[in-house]
Amino acid sequence: MRSSALLLIVLVLSGPAASAALLPPLEPAPVLHVATDHTGYRAQMDAAINYSFRYRQANGGVYEYEFLERETQATRALIAYARAVRFDPRDDRLGALIRFWVNEQNPDGSWGSGNAVPIDTANVLGGLLEAGYDPRSMVLQRALLYVNLTQNGDGSWSDGVSNGAATMTAYNARNLLQAGVPRDDVWVEEAIRFLLTLQDPVTGGFLPGEGRFPTPSATAAALVGLDHWLLAPETGRETLDALAVQAAVDRSLQYLNATFNRNNGLWQFSLGANSEMVGRIAHYHRVRGLPAPDWLVQAADTLVAHQNARGAITNSQGTPLLTWTLATAASLAEMPRPFEGRDTLRVQATLNRDGAYRDGPVTLTLLDAAGATKATAAGSLGLTGIEWRGLRPGAYLLRVETPGAAPVTVPVHRLGDGL
Repeated sequence: MRSSALLLIVLVLSGPAASAALLPPLEPAPVLHVATDHTGYRAQMDAAINYSFRYRQANGGVYEYEFLERETQATRALIAYARAVRFDPRDDRLGALIRFWVNEQNPDGSWGSGNAVPIDTANVLGGLLEAGYDPRSMVLQRALLYVNLTQNGDGSWSDGVSNGAATMTAYNARNLLQAGVPRDDVWVEEAIRFLLTLQDPVTGGFLPGEGRFPTPSATAAALVGLDHWLLAPETGRETLDALAVQAAVDRSLQYLNATFNRNNGLWQFSLGANSEMVGRIAHYHRVRGLPAPDWLVQAADTLVAHQNARGAITNSQGTPLLTWTLATAASLAEMPRPFEGRDTLRVQATLNRDGAYRDGPVTLTLLDAAGATKATAAGSLGLTGIEWRGLRPGAYLLRVETPGAAPVTVPVHRLGDGL
């Protein structure tokens, strides 16, 4: 990927219109993107998102003021709306946010301004990928090339203030993997190696950067990058030891458990930090079909306890804060719930080709471990769903199909817990 640096320089100098021919050609078929609604906090998440609607701007962004936390709030809105499995990306809410960020992209492929460029770029890129935006599109190719060019020689990324930042390195590694970069890519592996050097050998926590002390926030962020590397398809050419990476993940979870304050339900005495950390940790448990541990449930419940009647998350003085509200919505979307023997699963299935979301039919099939069909449903691209009844406990697969794209299979865990 580092060989793409010269290409990005050409893109920056020539501008987006002149650079299209320089990018790799698009594949013949678009990629089907699938997200499922698995949260156990649907009502609280919806209330938080509904509260944010009052801050929707005419340009499609979601923020309070032009001069204060504009990019921070709009990036968190993009992530929350994309994860909610509530909106069609073509509608006037998530769709408007996507268009807002496409229009806000800087000439070099980044987003934001000043010291906030690295984190804004990582968050917007991650949000667009979660919304099913085509990673082969001009917009995301330029962003990915920017990420490639700004990686340090040791595999890390700066957070705009200091080099070698754990959060930025973890987020960019995740984004590269989600965009389809193989996990044996030399710079992806270097990013993971750098993260591993930040793990404290005594506590298992991760340092925010070199020469600093471990923190729960940095540890939860590192978990994001390590987790996505472990979940990426194996190639057989990896030079990293997957068992060592898994051991680092296990120790980080032990650290997060040990540092969680059960008296107030917080890490680091900051509800704002918790509003992002919960989602980072919950993702690990959700994708593996693991129940959320009691300390993670308490952390999520602490966030909900600060939600007022309008859906906003408030500080200790009762002041509603949009940034915390949006971060909480995104985190609650990752909190897994046990599915019942009779239940419904909401599904978001999209096809995006170079920024354009397509129409078309979609078929959903729920399969057991032996490949037998347990339920089926048909709908249209966008928001759809599948219902089942009489399902026994176990792990199942949801196969999603639409003409013109390869089928996607998504694990659906812990079905039948309610029987």
